[in-house]
Amino acid sequence: MNHPATIGGMSAPTPPAPPPPTPAPAEAPPPFQWPPLTARRQVRDRRVGLMLGALAALAMLGACGADPSTSTPDADVGFPCDAGEQSCNGRCYPALHRDHCGACGARCMVSSCINGPTGPRCGP
Repeated sequence: MNHPATIGGMSAPTPPAPPPPTPAPAEAPPPFQWPPLTARRQVRDRRVGLMLGALAALAMLGACGADPSTSTPDADVGFPCDAGEQSCNGRCYPALHRDHCGACGARCMVSSCINGPTGPRCGP
């Protein structure tokens, strides 16, 4: 018979039970990834980006109309033009030309070029 060892009439304490095993830490989920782009979608996205870029460039160019009252003439030196004309980029234009109103490149966007009290200007 197996009897527990006794010391002074008392039985020896039993060792404590081992702690339960700790569960393994859960793996982190993979980082979010967009679904792969198909070739057709890549081409469409590239076209949309190019169109938006071209539209932005055109908008910036359209807003660059020079004010004839603040611009200086960009006349070609020594290019002969008749009276009432101005030289721009090697060509003669009337002084009241809509694309060169009083100065080369001074364009009247909405109105026409008129002869004002201080010279050609964009007017009603």
